[in-house]
Amino acid sequence: MVSMEKILFLIRHIEGNLKKDIDMQFRENDLTFSQTQVLSLIFRNGGSISQKKLQEDLQVSHPTVVGLVQRLEKSGFISCRKDEKDQRNKVISLTKRAEDFHKQMIQHFEDNDKKMQKDFSDEELYELERLLNKLNDNISID
Repeated sequence: MVSMEKILFLIRHIEGNLKKDIDMQFRENDLTFSQTQVLSLIFRNGGSISQKKLQEDLQVSHPTVVGLVQRLEKSGFISCRKDEKDQRNKVISLTKRAEDFHKQMIQHFEDNDKKMQKDFSDEELYELERLLNKLNDNISID
């Protein structure tokens, strides 16, 4: 019988390997896995996002988002301004540097996808997704 402990260990191990790979790949740009997640979310939101929405989507604490945003702003990937509708909130926008970097980031993610999907049939990938969704639903706290 397979234990959930072993399955969860494998999931954490896979996540750790992905983080290490991204950290190594984007080290020359002084970016970490977490920072690339922020940039990806901003790209998916049309190039700008509120800091509050970013925090919700990443499911991290306010201080964590503040640190990520400050480092990305300092390195020239994003710019911040006060939200006109709510002065307590910031709107985060991508800079030209981030837009230029986007192609490199997308290419790396596509290469990673190919590497991870190697030796899987479409049916196996659908089943893997279904099972992971089921596991997630079982442990989700609403």
